[in-house]
Amino acid sequence: MNLDGIMISFGTDGWRGYIAKDFTFENLQMVALATAAYLKKNTKKKPKVVIGYDTRFLSKEFAHEVAKILAWKDIYVQLSNCVASTPQVSFSTKQKGADLGVVITASHNPPEYNGYKLKAGFGGPATPEQITKVEAELKRLFKRPPQIKPLEVSDYMKMQKIVYFEPKESYFRHIKKKINIDAIKKAKFKVLYDPMYGAGIGLMKELLPDSDELHCECNPSFGNLGHPEPIAENLNELIQNVRRYNYDIGIACDGDADRLGAVDQHGNFVDSHKIF
Repeated sequence: MNLDGIMISFGTDGWRGYIAKDFTFENLQMVALATAAYLKKNTKKKPKVVIGYDTRFLSKEFAHEVAKILAWKDIYVQLSNCVASTPQVSFSTKQKGADLGVVITASHNPPEYNGYKLKAGFGGPATPEQITKVEAELKRLFKRPPQIKPLEVSDYMKMQKIVYFEPKESYFRHIKKKINIDAIKKAKFKVLYDPMYGAGIGLMKELLPDSDELHCECNPSFGNLGHPEPIAENLNELIQNVRRYNYDIGIACDGDADRLGAVDQHGNFVDSHKIF
């Protein structure tokens, strides 16, 4: 499918594209309109969507654009008031009883990319059936592109069609119910955490205040990492620091903090397949 000759292709977890080439505000508007059309046809009550975004270039602005389009189409939007990891958006989608979640992220891809992840109401990735239906709406829209004239986010907030929410607090409360954080603290493990400049920035400090962090500031270019994928070749600094400063464990998350890699106390990389 294309708009003005630019390809928009959905995978199993949404759409990713090259910023300013195919991932543009205009194309994003069309994808958001297709999402709204899908919801209108497949939801009996007034549809509700949760939206979050990562640390990539223009992610916040892209998220706000999606919110505007959905609100314009009378979809109730709960919009994250800050950077949110994909697990936080997934959790909030289920917790808030939303029909879909949208995450503006390109996950572990290079910094030139951004993306549009869809989450089903149960919190996991949108089902193949849902993706197929959204694609069908997108194809229909391409045939006769509509005039798109939404108001600003502030206008829809006054109408209470868009409301901000804080994505972290309830998520951490849930984690603390599932994991004995106090027991981990008492064990006094020396932990080094690498969010790879992504949406996981600051998360470990919330759970383990004595942990240390690498690459814990927002950097849309991902610095010298190239792309935020927690594989051995991208974690040299984490590996070296675990060895040099005698950490018990090193933990790294990808750009939207839904994948991880680990480094043992000897500096050996352990991939996520072995962890889980």
